[in-house]
Amino acid sequence: MSYVCIGDQLDLVAKLNDKKDKAARQAEVHSLMQNLGIETSYAKYPRQISGGQKKRAVIARAFIGNPQLVLADDPKASLGPDRIQEIDQLIGNEVNSKNKSAIVGDALPVDPSPTWTQSTSSRTAL
Repeated sequence: MSYVCIGDQLDLVAKLNDKKDKAARQAEVHSLMQNLGIETSYAKYPRQISGGQKKRAVIARAFIGNPQLVLADDPKASLGPDRIQEIDQLIGNEVNSKNKSAIVGDALPVDPSPTWTQSTSSRTAL
């Protein structure tokens, strides 16, 4: 949705998922954007942000809907090394804290001992 700013896109997804209270939606959007390091992109349009920021905005859109199953096809592509670990942690926190499942396809070599896959091995596939 190139004609809608990033923050409004996330708010719309939350609203479509029956989150009626605008203040609660906006708080969730801001918190998620801050966790992903894109809080300064709230009022920006997709054409105004980098490829890595766009990737993190897509990840935020996936999480804001509160799905029980997160399907992620190479979620760390186009991200710098510092953001790769953050995305791993974000997916892990989402899976662990909200009792969700994740299927992650990744072109990067798989770390045989990421902490979140050990603690959620029955609910996670790599």
